[in-house]
Order: sequence, then structure tokens, then C-alpha cells
Amino acid sequence: MTLRSRVIGLVAATVFVGIGTAPTLVFAQDAQDPAVTVSVENPDGRLSDSDAGRLVERAGALEYPEVVDGVTYLVFDDYSGGQDYDSVFNDAVEQYARAQRPDLIDGEFFADGNLIVGVGYNPNFNGVYCGNDVCDELDLWEGQHLDRSLEAARDDLRNDNIVSGLLATTEVALDPTAGSGGSGDGSGAIVGGILGGVGVVAAAAGGTYAVRNRNKRRANEARDNYAFVMAHYGSVAGRLDAIDVRAHSLTSPLANAKLRKEWEEVRDKFLSLHDEVQDFDSITTDSDDKAYRSKYDALKQAAQTTRQVATAEENINMIYAVEHGDRPARMQAADDLYRDMLKAQTVAKSDVLQKQARELGDRAFALRDDADADDFLDQYVQLLSDCSTVVGLIDEQEFSDVKRTTEREEPRLYDSNYRVGTGVYNYVPFGMVYSWHQRDVETHEAAQSSSSTNTSFSSGFSGGGGSGRF
Repeated sequence: MTLRSRVIGLVAATVFVGIGTAPTLVFAQDAQDPAVTVSVENPDGRLSDSDAGRLVERAGALEYPEVVDGVTYLVFDDYSGGQDYDSVFNDAVEQYARAQRPDLIDGEFFADGNLIVGVGYNPNFNGVYCGNDVCDELDLWEGQHLDRSLEAARDDLRNDNIVSGLLATTEVALDPTAGSGGSGDGSGAIVGGILGGVGVVAAAAGGTYAVRNRNKRRANEARDNYAFVMAHYGSVAGRLDAIDVRAHSLTSPLANAKLRKEWEEVRDKFLSLHDEVQDFDSITTDSDDKAYRSKYDALKQAAQTTRQVATAEENINMIYAVEHGDRPARMQAADDLYRDMLKAQTVAKSDVLQKQARELGDRAFALRDDADADDFLDQYVQLLSDCSTVVGLIDEQEFSDVKRTTEREEPRLYDSNYRVGTGVYNYVPFGMVYSWHQRDVETHEAAQSSSSTNTSFSSGFSGGGGSGRF
């Protein structure tokens, strides 16, 4: 396998192509290699422009086999029209390509030279697709390599770390040893080459550039985390005392002992960062990749904790606003419950549970319009209790069809998916419980077959690659 570096240049051209309200970013590569492009299709605006640009820059710094002429990233949100079936994401990718990117389609296959990496939310799927020549070269038609390419992204995608997830999938997809049972560092491929007498150079090269790509990714992640810490750590530290005061001033049942403990945990964790952050003075924006990789773990921890404190601050302020009669905050809290019960009503099979979820949704809708009521908090807390009961019944009666293998850890105050009321009367948003069950189903299906990846298209399209739930 002949490899070529894309590190030379990423600034030759920038083109903005209108797709609805969200532009497609297309960055042309260096003129020495004009046929290769990296592009991001972001029709629903799920990615910010800065994240889309960062994705293109990071992907452009990877190394690719000669067969790949273009890499296209697809990011969808609420793309299915409410449908949720095994090939829903495959179908969405084909339909979007035909309508908006016909250059990606060649008859009943994806066009040669193309690698397509995508993610869709609501429902949550990710996928990898390729032209016939790319699928042949990288062994991505189906099987272990495709499965592992998809799996590489899922933890990041579940946490809405879209750029990291898509890059992780790309790296594994480009490594032909990733599905072979080798170690991924080239050693397994070398042994196979010696035994087979053919392919050792290609496999060893694949392992080598996989390591280089992984090292480059870690260095880039460390740079991003360094930039975040330098930009935000000081301001968060300056607000910490005020956040602490507000956290301990909350008086309603929304701020229970569990919530206070979560705040104290993340606060103390942040306070313990001081010495590590001081140690970051040993690197600068001009430091080399090796220096950044040496601080990878510490920078990751510092950035994560800083984000968590900032998230906890937002949630504490939201609870404070609800407690003190802020109408928009109260409307948002009630609307979250309404939408959660609407989802429960849609998913539940039992007529009784559907009716109970609908009635709770109606109460939440009415409370949203009565946000100024003197007894708003009393009504809201009672709703949380009643919603918790219905969610628990659906989980117990309808989500026991497969073994529970997913860790059921409710969102904490400092998690990005926390919502006001989580944990009160054991309430966990139905959407979260449903996502746990979906992962259990995926694990069960994977255990029943050699692959949980779906490679079919409802239209009969024969393009290579496939998708799976995350």
C-alpha cells in the first residue's frame, strides 16, 4: 500500500456551498495534490463552524492510502422524520448524497475514491461508507474492520464530542490491520506477511501510519485542551467562590443532598488542579507535538474538569432561576418534561402507559403556560415524582426483553446532559433510560450475530460500508 502525507497544506482554498441554513465547508488540499479534498456536510447545523473547520484541519493532517481521493463527513440531527429502523441512517446518507452531493454516487455504488464518515442524532447512528475501490483496499465492505471503525467513535459521540469521534473512526478505517486481529501497531500484520509471503510491506506500512495518525491526534487533542484551559481556567477559578455560594443558597427540593455532593466533588476536583495548571508553563503554543503528548493526560483532565465546573455553574444558575420565579427558566424546565413524556408516549407499547405518559405531558404543557403560578415549584416537583413512576414502569415492563449490560448512571450536575430535576424522587429523563435500553439491545444483537452493523439500504442501493447504533 502506497501512502502519502496530507500535512503539506490546508489553506489553498476555502469554499462555502449553501446547504439550507448551514454551509458545507470544503477545504481544498495543497496544489501539489489537488485531487484530494476533505469536506464537512452539516445541513442541520449540529456542528459549529469552528468545530467543522477543526475537523477538516485534523482530517487533512492524517495520512491516506493512494486510493482515497476525498473524505466527506456527514453530520445530521433529527434526520429521520421520526422513523427508527436498522437501515435508517444508511438510507439518509444515500438520499442526502443523491440530492446534495451527487458526486458521491456512481449508479448503485458510492463513487470510487471516496471515504464517507457520518453521524446522525435522534436516532443515534454512525456510519462509514466508501467507493468500491476504497472498500476493497481497506476491507470496509463488512466485518470486523467496519465494526471496529464504528465502535472507535461511539464513546465520544455519546458525549457529543463529534469531532473526536469522527476522527477516531477515520483513523481506524484507514488502518487495514484494525479488523484483522492484529495489535494495530503493525506487529500482527508483519507476522501475517511473513507467514503468507505477500503483503508484509503494505500491512507494516498500514500499522506505521496508524501509529503516526494516532500520535498526531493525541498531540492535536492536547493542543486543543491547552487552548481551552488557557482561555477558561482563570475565569472559572475567579468565579468559583460565587458559584459555591449560589450552590449552597438553593433551598427547593430541586437541590437535594445528592446534588450538593456532586457540586462539592467537582469543586474540590477543580481546586486540586492548581499545581498541574502551573506546570503547563513548560509548554507554549509553539511547543512541538512530543511536548504536547507528554502532557496529554494532564491537559485532558484539566480541560474536562474546567468544563464540568462551567456546566455545573450553568445548571446551578438554572435551578436558582427556577426557584426565584424566572419565567423563561421555568418554561424551559416544564417544556423539557413535556418533550420527555411525549417521547415516552411514542415509545411505550402498553395502552395504559401511553395514556399515563400523555396525561403527564398535558400537565407539563399546562404548567409551561402557567410559569408565574405561586405554586409552580410544588406542581413541578409533583410532576417529577409522577414522571419518575411512569418512566420506571416502562423500564420495568417493556425494557426487560434483553439483559441489562449498559451501566445505568444518571446524569450528574456537571454532565452536559443533566436537566433540572434529575435525581429528584429518582427521576431520570425517559430519553436517557431509552438510550440505555437501545445500547442493551445493540449488545444483545451483537452477541447473537457476527456483526451488529447494518450494511443494507431500503432502496436496494449497493454502496459499500454501513452503520450501527451508538
